Amino acid sequence: MRQTLRALFFGVFSIVPSASAEVAPAPQPKLTIVSPTFDFGTVAEGEVVETSFSIRNDGDAPLEIKRVQPACGCTGAVLDATTLPPGAASTLRVTFNTTGFAGEKVKTVRLLTNEAEQSKSVVSLRGTVQ
Repeated sequence: MRQTLRALFFGVFSIVPSASAEVAPAPQPKLTIVSPTFDFGTVAEGEVVETSFSIRNDGDAPLEIKRVQPACGCTGAVLDATTLPPGAASTLRVTFNTTGFAGEKVKTVRLLTNEAEQSKSVVSLRGTVQ
């Protein structure tokens, strides 16, 4: 009887995976911004600079853009889609109203996402206002 219980005990625990067994990583989203900086060159004061940034999810889980945050009121941003399945792309349209500005300028828009490694990403517009 004792040998039967011992065999049963060791038999059950021999099929339990060991702690050293590798666990597959959980699926993660991955935001990729194709060209995160746009150089608008030199423009006259009062012009509105417009550009688009291509963003995509290179991960294997849905990417959620939780917030699009321009650095100031002179900069606007509109995102086509806030949830991107793996492999999907979207467009971020950004405008900068140069009224009241002069000299070299850098304007940014921050993207807050559900990406674990880098939850904040930035695109920027740079150039000179005459």
